Amino acid sequence: MNHIVNNDRRVRKTKKALHDSLFTLLENKPLSAVTVTELCEIADINRSTFYKYYPDIEGMMEHIEDDLLKMVLQNCEVSASFEEMMYAMIETVFEHRDSFRHVYSSSRKFRFKDMFFTAKRQDVLNQIGRGVPVSDVEKEYIFSFLRATGGILEQWINRDFQETPEEITALCVRLINSVLNGL
Repeated sequence: MNHIVNNDRRVRKTKKALHDSLFTLLENKPLSAVTVTELCEIADINRSTFYKYYPDIEGMMEHIEDDLLKMVLQNCEVSASFEEMMYAMIETVFEHRDSFRHVYSSSRKFRFKDMFFTAKRQDVLNQIGRGVPVSDVEKEYIFSFLRATGGILEQWINRDFQETPEEITALCVRLINSVLNGL
């Protein structure tokens, strides 16, 4: 039993070394230019160890994105209101800002945003218009507007998180409420 825990710890340590090394390389080059050989040299890990966990660099980045998405979605699950859900998402991005900075600095940001909004679509639609009469058609338009909040998130990341998560949440909620109040 103890062996499994140690093994899991070693796996986590190995993956963290690979992730950190990938992010170091991404500071100076695009994902498409990163090779497994240079990644493994920086991480001080054998290539066979890399391939034990990932099929290639692109697959590794997809795995990182999937893990980030799972974290965001799990944190949003406990939210009772739209504002709490928005704050949970923004706070998670802030807590893992280095990872999100790299995801959003590449063309992969579109994949991540689509995955998030697809996963949260029904929850968001259920939250829209609570206490305000909104038709299903209007909800769909509002949802499309909400997808634009991904642009606010992207701007916040590009500005290197100068505002607090509370300030960004307040901005998003203010914009969304202005749309709802205009109906």
